Amino acid sequence: AAITLSNIQASDTGDYVCLVGNTSGDTTSAAAPLSIVARLVRVVSQSTSSGANAVVSLQLLATGSENAAGFTVNFDPAQLAYVSAALGAQAADASLNTNTSQLGAGKLGIALAKPANATWTAGTHEIVSITFTVNASLAGGTVSALTFGDSPVQREISNAAAQALPGGYQAGSLTVASGFEADMNGNGAVSITDWVK
Repeated sequence: AAITLSNIQASDTGDYVCLVGNTSGDTTSAAAPLSIVARLVRVVSQSTSSGANAVVSLQLLATGSENAAGFTVNFDPAQLAYVSAALGAQAADASLNTNTSQLGAGKLGIALAKPANATWTAGTHEIVSITFTVNASLAGGTVSALTFGDSPVQREISNAAAQALPGGYQAGSLTVASGFEADMNGNGAVSITDWVK
Protein backbone atom coordinates (compact mmCIF):
# COMPACT_ATOMS: atom_id res chain seq x y z
CA ALA A 1 0.00 0.00 0.00
CA ALA A 2 2.93 2.37 0.53
CA ILE A 3 6.62 2.61 -0.24
CA THR A 4 9.12 4.77 1.66
CA LEU A 5 12.43 5.63 0.07
CA SER A 6 15.18 6.99 2.27
CA ASN A 7 18.38 8.79 1.30
CA ILE A 8 17.20 9.38 -2.28
CA GLN A 9 20.00 9.58 -4.85
CA ALA A 10 20.03 10.56 -8.53
CA SER A 11 20.26 6.85 -9.37
CA ASP A 12 16.76 6.38 -7.83
CA THR A 13 15.17 8.49 -10.58
CA GLY A 14 12.68 6.58 -12.69
CA ASP A 15 9.23 4.99 -12.76
CA TYR A 16 8.03 2.85 -9.89
CA VAL A 17 5.31 0.22 -10.26
CA CYS A 18 3.65 -2.23 -7.95
CA LEU A 19 3.28 -5.83 -9.06
CA VAL A 20 0.44 -7.63 -7.28
CA GLY A 21 -0.34 -11.28 -7.77
CA ASN A 22 -2.31 -14.21 -6.46
CA THR A 23 -3.31 -17.62 -7.75
CA SER A 24 -5.46 -15.99 -10.46
CA GLY A 25 -2.59 -14.05 -11.97
CA ASP A 26 -0.54 -10.88 -11.75
CA THR A 27 -1.27 -7.23 -12.45
CA THR A 28 0.96 -4.17 -12.54
CA SER A 29 -0.04 -0.71 -11.32
CA ALA A 30 0.33 2.46 -13.32
CA ALA A 31 3.84 3.91 -13.13
CA ALA A 32 4.60 6.53 -10.48
CA PRO A 33 7.49 8.70 -11.67
CA LEU A 34 10.22 9.85 -9.28
CA SER A 35 12.51 12.70 -10.25
CA ILE A 36 15.21 14.44 -8.25
CA VAL A 37 15.00 18.24 -8.08
CA ALA A 38 18.28 19.99 -7.31
CA ARG A 39 16.66 23.23 -6.11
CA LEU A 40 13.33 23.84 -4.46
CA VAL A 41 11.16 26.68 -3.18
CA ARG A 42 8.91 25.46 -0.38
CA VAL A 43 6.33 26.62 2.14
CA VAL A 44 7.14 25.62 5.72
CA SER A 45 3.91 24.20 7.18
CA GLN A 46 2.90 25.16 10.70
CA SER A 47 0.09 25.25 13.23
CA THR A 48 -1.67 28.41 14.34
CA SER A 49 -4.74 29.59 16.23
CA SER A 50 -7.97 30.89 14.72
CA GLY A 51 -8.03 34.69 14.78
CA ALA A 52 -4.24 34.91 15.14
CA ASN A 53 -1.61 36.36 12.85
CA ALA A 54 0.56 33.59 11.40
CA VAL A 55 3.97 34.19 9.84
CA VAL A 56 4.69 31.66 7.11
CA SER A 57 8.29 31.02 6.05
CA LEU A 58 9.21 30.31 2.44
CA GLN A 59 12.55 28.61 1.91
CA LEU A 60 14.88 28.18 -1.03
CA LEU A 61 16.88 24.95 -1.11
CA ALA A 62 19.73 26.30 -3.21
CA THR A 63 22.63 24.74 -5.10
CA GLY A 64 24.71 27.94 -5.03
CA SER A 65 23.85 29.50 -8.40
CA GLU A 66 20.48 31.13 -7.61
CA ASN A 67 20.18 34.93 -7.86
CA ALA A 68 16.42 35.49 -8.12
CA ALA A 69 13.06 33.78 -7.78
CA GLY A 70 9.51 34.59 -8.78
CA PHE A 71 6.27 32.76 -7.98
CA THR A 72 2.68 33.16 -6.83
CA VAL A 73 1.44 31.88 -3.47
CA ASN A 74 -2.19 30.70 -3.62
CA PHE A 75 -4.36 30.73 -0.48
CA ASP A 76 -8.05 30.56 0.44
CA PRO A 77 -9.19 34.16 1.03
CA ALA A 78 -12.17 32.89 3.06
CA GLN A 79 -9.72 31.33 5.54
CA LEU A 80 -6.70 33.66 5.41
CA ALA A 81 -6.29 37.41 4.97
CA TYR A 82 -2.97 38.71 3.65
CA VAL A 83 -1.25 41.20 5.98
CA SER A 84 2.31 41.67 4.70
CA ALA A 85 5.40 40.08 3.15
CA ALA A 86 9.01 40.65 4.18
CA LEU A 87 12.44 39.44 3.19
CA GLY A 88 13.48 36.27 5.00
CA ALA A 89 16.42 35.90 7.35
CA GLN A 90 18.80 34.79 4.58
CA ALA A 91 17.66 37.38 2.02
CA ALA A 92 18.52 40.65 3.77
CA ASP A 93 20.48 41.91 0.75
CA ALA A 94 17.72 41.07 -1.75
CA SER A 95 15.03 43.30 -3.25
CA LEU A 96 11.42 42.17 -2.73
CA ASN A 97 8.45 43.11 -4.89
CA THR A 98 4.92 41.90 -4.20
CA ASN A 99 1.99 41.89 -6.61
CA THR A 100 -1.25 42.20 -4.63
CA SER A 101 -3.54 42.75 -7.64
CA GLN A 102 -5.23 39.33 -7.21
CA LEU A 103 -5.51 39.10 -3.41
CA GLY A 104 -9.30 38.87 -3.69
CA ALA A 105 -8.80 35.60 -5.57
CA GLY A 106 -6.23 34.38 -3.03
CA LYS A 107 -3.13 34.98 -5.16
CA LEU A 108 -0.03 36.84 -3.94
CA GLY A 109 2.78 37.44 -6.44
CA ILE A 110 6.35 37.41 -5.12
CA ALA A 111 9.50 38.51 -6.97
CA LEU A 112 12.86 38.81 -5.24
CA ALA A 113 16.43 39.17 -6.42
CA LYS A 114 19.85 39.49 -4.84
CA PRO A 115 22.22 42.23 -6.09
CA ALA A 116 23.88 41.80 -9.50
CA ASN A 117 26.28 38.83 -9.64
CA ALA A 118 25.36 37.71 -6.08
CA THR A 119 23.94 34.26 -5.36
CA TRP A 120 22.63 32.29 -2.43
CA THR A 121 25.13 29.73 -1.15
CA ALA A 122 24.24 26.06 -1.37
CA GLY A 123 21.86 25.07 1.42
CA THR A 124 18.49 26.03 2.90
CA HIS A 125 17.61 29.72 3.12
CA GLU A 126 14.52 31.54 4.40
CA ILE A 127 13.86 33.95 1.53
CA VAL A 128 10.40 35.39 2.33
CA SER A 129 8.04 35.50 5.29
CA ILE A 130 4.35 36.16 4.71
CA THR A 131 1.96 37.21 7.47
CA PHE A 132 -1.68 36.13 7.27
CA THR A 133 -4.55 36.70 9.68
CA VAL A 134 -6.42 33.45 10.25
CA ASN A 135 -10.22 33.71 10.10
CA ALA A 136 -11.48 33.66 13.71
CA SER A 137 -14.39 31.36 12.80
CA LEU A 138 -12.17 28.46 11.64
CA ALA A 139 -12.53 25.35 13.75
CA GLY A 140 -9.61 23.48 15.24
CA GLY A 141 -8.17 20.99 12.76
CA THR A 142 -8.90 23.13 9.70
CA VAL A 143 -6.08 22.89 7.17
CA SER A 144 -5.56 25.88 4.90
CA ALA A 145 -3.43 24.99 1.88
CA LEU A 146 -0.66 27.28 0.61
CA THR A 147 0.24 26.30 -2.94
CA PHE A 148 2.22 27.77 -5.83
CA GLY A 149 0.91 29.16 -9.10
CA ASP A 150 1.89 31.31 -12.09
CA SER A 151 -0.43 34.31 -11.93
CA PRO A 152 0.19 37.16 -11.30
CA VAL A 153 3.90 36.16 -11.06
CA GLN A 154 5.13 33.13 -13.00
CA ARG A 155 7.26 30.48 -11.27
CA GLU A 156 10.89 30.86 -12.23
CA ILE A 157 14.33 30.69 -10.61
CA SER A 158 17.19 32.60 -12.24
CA ASN A 159 20.96 32.67 -12.01
CA ALA A 160 23.00 35.90 -12.05
CA ALA A 161 23.29 35.73 -15.86
CA ALA A 162 19.48 35.90 -16.19
CA GLN A 163 19.21 32.25 -17.23
CA ALA A 164 16.27 30.19 -16.00
CA LEU A 165 17.22 27.31 -13.69
CA PRO A 166 15.22 24.10 -13.24
CA GLY A 167 13.55 23.84 -9.85
CA GLY A 168 10.58 22.55 -7.94
CA TYR A 169 7.92 24.11 -5.74
CA GLN A 170 6.57 22.36 -2.63
CA ALA A 171 3.23 23.43 -1.17
CA GLY A 172 2.55 23.67 2.55
CA SER A 173 -0.27 24.59 4.89
CA LEU A 174 -1.46 26.39 8.00
CA THR A 175 -3.35 24.10 10.38
CA VAL A 176 -5.65 25.60 12.98
CA ALA A 177 -4.71 24.02 16.29
CA SER A 178 -7.46 22.55 18.42
CA GLY A 179 -8.37 24.69 21.41
CA PHE A 180 -6.66 24.61 24.77
CA GLU A 181 -8.33 23.10 27.84
CA ALA A 182 -7.97 26.48 29.59
CA ASP A 183 -9.58 28.37 26.68
CA MET A 184 -12.81 29.34 28.44
CA ASN A 185 -13.74 31.94 25.79
CA GLY A 186 -13.39 29.46 22.92
CA ASN A 187 -11.22 31.81 20.83
CA GLY A 188 -8.27 29.41 20.38
CA ALA A 189 -6.00 31.22 22.83
CA VAL A 190 -5.48 31.35 26.58
CA SER A 191 -5.78 34.94 27.82
CA ILE A 192 -6.25 36.84 31.05
CA THR A 193 -10.05 36.64 30.82
CA ASP A 194 -9.80 32.84 30.61
CA TRP A 195 -7.76 32.94 33.82
CA VAL A 196 -10.34 35.13 35.55
CA LYS A 197 -13.13 32.74 34.51
